[in-house]
Amino acid sequence: GKQLQMTFRDTSILRLMLACIFNDTDAMEEMMDRLSSFVIFDHPLDRQHIRLTFGGIAATLLARKYDALGETQKKQKFRELAQPLLSLMTKYGRIGSRNAIPVCTCFKALAKNQPKNYVKANRE
Repeated sequence: GKQLQMTFRDTSILRLMLACIFNDTDAMEEMMDRLSSFVIFDHPLDRQHIRLTFGGIAATLLARKYDALGETQKKQKFRELAQPLLSLMTKYGRIGSRNAIPVCTCFKALAKNQPKNYVKANRE
């Protein structure tokens, strides 16, 4: 029932985090697909923050991957997935979440993929 669905969501969030850490784009894509059926807003907020952070990282990396492969449709799909996640984190930064600002800077660094942007993200 509902408990099994919540466990499935939670393990998918953790697997997404690990996929990002180990740069496993196949697992990132699988977890993004799994999580797409669950609403973004979540209690507790720390679980939501982890999902937004690693969902944004995964979506950005996958968009970059498909851009390099010339797969425009998939690139656009993941860019569209990344945008609301970045918007939510930006909103949280404006209302006082100290963790949201470096996450937004990280998203931007990933999107532009230039060393100076990573240095800036690490200083936030």
